[in-house]
Amino acid sequence: MKANSNCRSCGMPVPEPGTCREYRGPKDSRGYGLLYNGEQRYNARGHKKGRRQVKLHRWVVAQILGWDAIRGKVVRHHCDNPPCFLYEHLCVGTQQDNIGDMHDRGRASGGSMPGESHPLSKLTEEQARYIRSQRGVRTSIELGRELGVSHAVVRDVWLGRSWRHLL
Repeated sequence: MKANSNCRSCGMPVPEPGTCREYRGPKDSRGYGLLYNGEQRYNARGHKKGRRQVKLHRWVVAQILGWDAIRGKVVRHHCDNPPCFLYEHLCVGTQQDNIGDMHDRGRASGGSMPGESHPLSKLTEEQARYIRSQRGVRTSIELGRELGVSHAVVRDVWLGRSWRHLL
């Protein structure tokens, strides 16, 4: 989805880059801001269990719409920026909406980002075609050394686990 286009489920415009309000506090491993909600919790034996974590973007929407409005739903970022907590950049939807956004914006692995367009690609399309042409002629170890990749990368091309769109 391009900037200035609209969200597929709620029709809100996708914000311009750089207009986010980014949280600077604690974050989870995926970059979403975390709040610690409520009192210290304890288990049945009286040991500290920790405080309840709430993702900041969910908390912001719940303060405006109420917790019931987001129960069983996901809060999505129009801006694709996990630390952003600006209400205008957030919208409530289903997991299916969220997956649709991921595909529309080219963040899905597999079919949406084949070959060289994938950020973790180790080969060019030309190298992948060359690897295919050498199956049965050379070993995966030889080809891997020549191209500077592991033999497993070569085997994945041969077996169609990667670069499947070239088959």
